[in-house]
Amino acid sequence: MKRPLTLLISLSLSLCVTSALSQITPSDDAYTLTSSPTRNFGSAKSLAVESSGATAFIRFDLSAIPPSVTGSMVAKGTLKIFVDTVPTAGSFNVDLVASSWTEGSITADNSPTLGGAIASAIPISTSDKGQYVLVDVTGAVVDWLNGTANDGLALVPDGTVSFTLDSKEATTTSHPAELDIVLSGPQGPPGPISGVTAGAGLTGGGTKGNVTVSMLTTCASGQVLQWNGSTWACSSSGTGTVTGVTAGTDLTGGGKSGNVTLNLDTTKVPQLNASNTFIGSEGVVGSLSVTSPIAGGQVGLGNFSSAGATDSNSVTISNGTGTTETFQSGCAGCFMRGAQAGDGGLRVTTGKNIFFGDSSGASRLELDSAGNALQPRTAGGMVKGMLHFSPFSGGRIISCFNSSLTGAAATTPPCGIGFDITGVGDYIFDFGFEVDDRVYLVTNTWGGVQQVPTLMACGNQDGNCGHSLTNNQVEVNVTIPNGNFEDSKVCLIVY
Repeated sequence: MKRPLTLLISLSLSLCVTSALSQITPSDDAYTLTSSPTRNFGSAKSLAVESSGATAFIRFDLSAIPPSVTGSMVAKGTLKIFVDTVPTAGSFNVDLVASSWTEGSITADNSPTLGGAIASAIPISTSDKGQYVLVDVTGAVVDWLNGTANDGLALVPDGTVSFTLDSKEATTTSHPAELDIVLSGPQGPPGPISGVTAGAGLTGGGTKGNVTVSMLTTCASGQVLQWNGSTWACSSSGTGTVTGVTAGTDLTGGGKSGNVTLNLDTTKVPQLNASNTFIGSEGVVGSLSVTSPIAGGQVGLGNFSSAGATDSNSVTISNGTGTTETFQSGCAGCFMRGAQAGDGGLRVTTGKNIFFGDSSGASRLELDSAGNALQPRTAGGMVKGMLHFSPFSGGRIISCFNSSLTGAAATTPPCGIGFDITGVGDYIFDFGFEVDDRVYLVTNTWGGVQQVPTLMACGNQDGNCGHSLTNNQVEVNVTIPNGNFEDSKVCLIVY
């Protein structure tokens, strides 16, 4: 059962905070002049403020303000001065006076002590002549009403400036300085109200005492208060809220009563646990794991279709231009299509060969038994072996280098390189690795003059070699132009 809402409203209102304005004229005003240090100007009809040494002093008698009024009740304090003349525009400060003084005795020699600034850099311009200038001195008034000694205010020049203002003795113009104080009064007594009337959807009200306002209790059981567009009225729960549920994009089902069911339209949204044909580009964020039934573990990547497939283990890939290519299950290893027309892509076989373009072996990268890449048997590449040989006194290797040896290659013989003398000036060097079809650089020096040796360096691939060589061997024939063998040094480099 719903309980009525009860509102307790006090039949009284507080009056707004009142305020009072107090306008106080000076009890003392005078100015001092450093060029006349012993002269008193307390009876002058104007007060001078000049950078050449004139400072004005003003004090206001606040004894008429009741003692119950404290600084916390001061809303604002304003010093109001009337400007007589402005020979030199500039600015001035208003400082607290921190010691006593009297209008009839103050001079430059006995002028009182100045305290902190209440207002600084107040501008004075020639247009202020004959006008009032207002300065906020609320801080000073608050201090005075809180018990700080009231020794008045000093108008002190701030840099270059010269102006005069009316004193209280200026009876012809009667514009003495003025202190305006705005006081905030205490909270007023509560006032009566005429009554409280129940609005739409509520009952109760009254004109005095504690007034109770409750929600309507005339609605039938199960009804609720509902806004009908103009007022609150009784209504059956839930009526008029939902008229029906209609299936939106890629959904089926819906209804207007009871429990409504919505389902995915499986003709538009493929199910991931069934075979589907994906149309267009499908993006995958993260890792994609594919279990492939294709023999050899092949996975084709691209736009897939079954058109053109020759067996159940083939994948047809379209390049997007209408041309398709089918990869059969008979291909061992992985095959990935290239990006350009006619490019067969990249293929890795179980024989540790990597084929580029096709599987004919024309373009491939070979690996040794340890899985290291073997250098192609073509021109260029890293230096594989190098030796410096002298045929003098039967022949000897002076220094050699063989990069195919395990560990750090030695720089002195034997370096894994052997040689054999087959005749006068003919030498066969065995490098310990396959060197046929490589590029050799041979230089011969005799008698300080570089000679042109005959290079028989094609191994068993070269029919011009005078001996049966293996693929590890290089034959070098060293002669000089007269055809006779001479002692010389041979440098042989294998790439």
